[in-house]
Amino acid sequence: MKISASYWLFEGGLEANKPITEAMQEAKDLGFDAIELAIASKGVLTHQVTKVQCEDILATSQKIGIEISSVASGENWIYSPTSNNDEVRKKSIDFTRKAIQITKWLGTDAYLYIPGAVDVFFLPEAGVIPYDVCFERACDAIRQILPGAEEAGFYCRG
Repeated sequence: MKISASYWLFEGGLEANKPITEAMQEAKDLGFDAIELAIASKGVLTHQVTKVQCEDILATSQKIGIEISSVASGENWIYSPTSNNDEVRKKSIDFTRKAIQITKWLGTDAYLYIPGAVDVFFLPEAGVIPYDVCFERACDAIRQILPGAEEAGFYCRG
């Protein structure tokens, strides 16, 4: 069994300003086998990162001796695929498609996807989405994202 640390564990991780190399080294120094990186629309690892930059991150992880176990994102809390706003839902799906590709470039096939929420207590401006509407929108988002995930070699389960 491998034990992995989340990038969000480290000081500056939640704010997405902790240099990735430092987080990987700290995780290694603490005895972790792997690290889960975090992607956001702002910060040190965004949906605008290039394949070459991802290859550099992966090479650095190998040099440090720590595996990139997975990629997570809190972006879908802010831009929910179940939002009442069509543009927010579209932005969420576009972001997720890019995040899946970046996850693959980082050498892993595990991406934590939040398919939506009925009520996000820490974002009251998001409003409450009725359960049936939330479920239907989440399914619609997954249908749009799934082909690209499968094409990238992800095994999708829920």
